[in-house]
Amino acid sequence: METPVPNFYFMGVQFLHLLALAVWVGGIIILQSIVAPTLLHVSPSRQAGDLVIHTIFKKFYKTTLLCAGVLLATSAVKFFNWENLTPWNAIRYLAISVMIFVSCYVSFRLFPRMDLLFASASDSENTFAPSMQLNRLCARSDRFLMVSLVCGIGAILLA
Repeated sequence: METPVPNFYFMGVQFLHLLALAVWVGGIIILQSIVAPTLLHVSPSRQAGDLVIHTIFKKFYKTTLLCAGVLLATSAVKFFNWENLTPWNAIRYLAISVMIFVSCYVSFRLFPRMDLLFASASDSENTFAPSMQLNRLCARSDRFLMVSLVCGIGAILLA
């Protein structure tokens, strides 16, 4: 009796696909549940804590852009070689697309504006106006992060 040979190509592509999703979703969970609250608790001031958290999230979003590239590549390979466009696959691809859009929007639109506000808040004596705008942008960034988390969990469940 002949033993079937596993499809290492499919297994490698699927592994990279799931690894990118796991890094993305796991990073969100760790940053939101452990890192951010701990830093806010131990930082000497709220503004100092916000600045450190902002720096960490900027680095995390660079990682999400790498994950987005991996997900785009592996999704294309999977779709053209093994998958049909079923409703479940379409929902998974939509969730991944939303995650990628959110990551690009936060990285290229929100963070540059937040950088400017952090710089102006440290330079000026009246920090009330920049801090209100900064709080709004931070809240928007957190909402987008939660959208990415929900989409990521859905994509993992449907993978």
